[in-house]
Amino acid sequence: MSLFYTIVTLLVSISSLIYAVIVLTFFDGWMKLPNLTPSRTRQFTKVSIIIACRNEEDYIIRCLESIVNNNYAKEYYEIIIVDDNSDDNSLNLIYKFSENHPDVIIKVYKLGDIGSVGKKEAIRYGVGHALNNLILTTDGDCVVPENWISLFVSSHINNQAKLICGPVSYFPQKGFFQQFQLLDFLSLVASSAGAIGNGKAFMSNAANMAFDKETFNALQKNRNDDNLASGDDIFLLHAIKKTPCKRNKFSKI
Repeated sequence: MSLFYTIVTLLVSISSLIYAVIVLTFFDGWMKLPNLTPSRTRQFTKVSIIIACRNEEDYIIRCLESIVNNNYAKEYYEIIIVDDNSDDNSLNLIYKFSENHPDVIIKVYKLGDIGSVGKKEAIRYGVGHALNNLILTTDGDCVVPENWISLFVSSHINNQAKLICGPVSYFPQKGFFQQFQLLDFLSLVASSAGAIGNGKAFMSNAANMAFDKETFNALQKNRNDDNLASGDDIFLLHAIKKTPCKRNKFSKI
């Protein structure tokens, strides 16, 4: 038995050491990431914000309000909402919101009109109708900070980044399981950020992401993930990694 416990102890020690090294590596990558500040220049970059939406009647207005409350000139961005065959009241709420905000460019498209389905197709459809080269994406159940647009623009201009990834978190919820789920999710976000900081990006999240439209379109013909319904963000990241210009950044937003 002593030999067995010795082997177990040795394996646990080695595993703990490997885990500690990995965590420290991610932490080192996180510390390498720059702390962005909003661009103060008045020469704003025009951006297109794409929201893939499906049955988000409980959250979509909160999401749109957070975007229009950004400290970024409204004439320099457009909001493109692509509805993925919702069967709730999402579209009516969006149309009403658009009517109440005539100073904001809000375009609404429905995948059902072209017989398509899925978030990946929604993103592609939105990109196809975007007027601007810098694309920002979020989800219909998300809330973005007031500097969200300007921070992404700053990263795009300062770093000439083709893909910019930002952190995502859940709203605080009660209960042990919800707290544990939040901790697990945050550890994944931190790991992804640390990996990007070390030049070893492996994951991104379209709920808080920006990319170059020209690069996105150029990569479409070489991507082989059309048979998969999800993965619009991760497959884009890995497609960009294969290009000569491997610029992907994580923004501490």
